[in-house]
Amino acid sequence: MAVTTRTQVTDAQTEYFNMRLLARARAYLAFASLGQEKPIPMNSSNQVRFRRYGVMAAVTTNLAEATAESPDRTAVQLSITDVTGNIIRRGNAVAITDVLAYQAAEDVIKESQDVCVGQNAGESIDIYYRNVIDAGTTVVYSNGTTRAGLNSVIDGDDIRRTVRTLQLNNARMVTQIINAKTGVGTVPIRPCYVGVCSPRTAFTLSQLTGWRGVEEYASHVGLEGLVDGEIGYVDGVRFVQTTQARSYDAGGAAGSGILTSGTPAVADVYETLVFGQEAYGRCPLKGKGLVSIFKPLGSGGSADMYDEIATVAWKFTGVCVILNENFLARIEHAVAS
Repeated sequence: MAVTTRTQVTDAQTEYFNMRLLARARAYLAFASLGQEKPIPMNSSNQVRFRRYGVMAAVTTNLAEATAESPDRTAVQLSITDVTGNIIRRGNAVAITDVLAYQAAEDVIKESQDVCVGQNAGESIDIYYRNVIDAGTTVVYSNGTTRAGLNSVIDGDDIRRTVRTLQLNNARMVTQIINAKTGVGTVPIRPCYVGVCSPRTAFTLSQLTGWRGVEEYASHVGLEGLVDGEIGYVDGVRFVQTTQARSYDAGGAAGSGILTSGTPAVADVYETLVFGQEAYGRCPLKGKGLVSIFKPLGSGGSADMYDEIATVAWKFTGVCVILNENFLARIEHAVAS
């Protein structure tokens, strides 16, 4: 049996497809412009390691004059903490038949890249980052001491308590982010903590005393310094909204004027994550962190004898780890109905 295969995508076309996927996916990665990025070199390991040196205690006594019998000199040992994470791989694909491709070949491929694959990649990676970060152990409740008791919306005191906690933990403010325009390199921003919240939470934040919408200060900090999705600033925190923020239906307590679900109706609980510099690390595989893969009709060999199937896929290879639990906090709260 004669074997006939054909590759209809040139190198230039492959680069075009890759750029389309990355340009669309980046818009959905609320956490990808933040955190410390450290690409993993190819052929190195399946694990990444971050090392942190502990802070030495301040000296509060004077040095006495040394003597031959009693030098009165001692040394302290450095405190070293290693944070490790194992590389994961995730991906998804869509298959396109020749009948569909022949009806509107270029449009089908474009829509598969933009809508099915590009958006799915962005949302999937964003959820992975979020799930790692919100496993942090520092929690601020809008009322009470447990999630089940929550029935009040986020307010200024919650934000100020969170900022105070980060400051007492010596969490440094964020001073640079990944360039939102190119996705490559960093740009400086005015020092701040960064909060990531749901659009439902943003509704309440915008009504707080001291709130400044991003349109009020963007011209002062420079457009290059803005995080995609940034909505405004209050009490030392610049907020970014995303529909990927985690929530728990019927996770709280009964209350009035709040979004509820379940029987009996109790509060839906939402999370707002607030963090400083080097709170978490993102480590994509260098050059292969997020790639698109296009297999044209006829590329399947004997498994696709009639050249009937083309596929469009994405694959992510990398890892995300919390670098310092003390540098991030999670506010759990109800939202307005």
